[in-house]
Amino acid sequence: MSPVGRRILVVEDNERVRGVIEETLAEEGFAVTAVADAAAALAALGQEDFALAVMEVSLPGPLDGIAAARRARLLHPPLKCLFTARFPPGSVWDNPDTDDFIARPFDRRELLGCVFELLQRGDFEGRAAAAGGVRDRPHPLPVAPSRQSS
Repeated sequence: MSPVGRRILVVEDNERVRGVIEETLAEEGFAVTAVADAAAALAALGQEDFALAVMEVSLPGPLDGIAAARRARLLHPPLKCLFTARFPPGSVWDNPDTDDFIARPFDRRELLGCVFELLQRGDFEGRAAAAGGVRDRPHPLPVAPSRQSS
């Protein structure tokens, strides 16, 4: 399944950054809903199914991005989450709720690369489960051995 056209939720409290992410994804053909905080994100998730959430780690209010993602996955377990922040907090990498992280500032190609990879990762896992090969967490594809010049 092509990732283009899939529903993406953008959760970012900075209006300018949220607008740039929303516009970038919409220009690529994704159906985008953009909100400013965790409460609005959870409300949107209660109304629609999203394939991916692009979520700021340091959201204002009682729920940060990671806590919001945990609650979001209670509503929609297959939701993939791409987290953003100016500086990657160490706890992001140690957290099983983190599918991927992109540090700001990022460029268009970097954002789209992460989005496409996560959406395709979900498609691969779905196909593997349908074929009887369920995986708990995604694993990178093996790298072909490099050619050694003589």
